[in-house]
Amino acid sequence: MPCDGGWFKLYYNTGHFEIFANNKGNLFCKNAGKKNWYGGEKFDFSFPKQHCVNGFVQFDVVKSSTDFDVYVNGGRIFHHSIGGYDGDCRQSINAVTGYVYDSRPLTFYLGVN
Repeated sequence: MPCDGGWFKLYYNTGHFEIFANNKGNLFCKNAGKKNWYGGEKFDFSFPKQHCVNGFVQFDVVKSSTDFDVYVNGGRIFHHSIGGYDGDCRQSINAVTGYVYDSRPLTFYLGVN
């Protein structure tokens, strides 16, 4: 994502994950918690602005059956333990679509393991 801002979002079958303003983000799980946000629960978080390389910040998103983590430069900036109230986030991700919203032409790389 560009260092001077932008909006990055991953949509997948169990919810979405997004980063905006280079220091805020959220994780959304369908059918989770009180279901008070579009039929699920949203977990907001913030983090310090990150180190840029050639004008960009690389975010690594890692989801397992028990955890959802986001890393920048090897440091974890967000962690969510997946439990009984996390609805569809307990399921495997089987489809991912990514978007970077910015007025400049950008390259978006998406790797799924």
